[in-house]
Amino acid sequence: MKAISRRIRWLEHRSASARGVDLLVVVSRVGLALEVDTCVQILTESGFVPTFGIRVVNLSNIPPGLNSSETKTYLQNNGGEICNRWNRHSPD
Repeated sequence: MKAISRRIRWLEHRSASARGVDLLVVVSRVGLALEVDTCVQILTESGFVPTFGIRVVNLSNIPPGLNSSETKTYLQNNGGEICNRWNRHSPD
């Protein structure tokens, strides 16, 4: 995951002069109760996914075995961790 973080920072730096760059990176896994697009939509509607720039949504840590209702609740309650871990600027 550190390599992903480095690459995203590189893309952010490279695109700093090019305004209007919009990139959504989704990290997922097999077996989610909801489609990836639905998960991203829930997170966006809940205000966790930034509306522009380079954004990362990490769905890979959603606990296995959740049904669709539980997954939706998990996304709404943990969206900050799912999205903001990669969307913030940090020196690491």
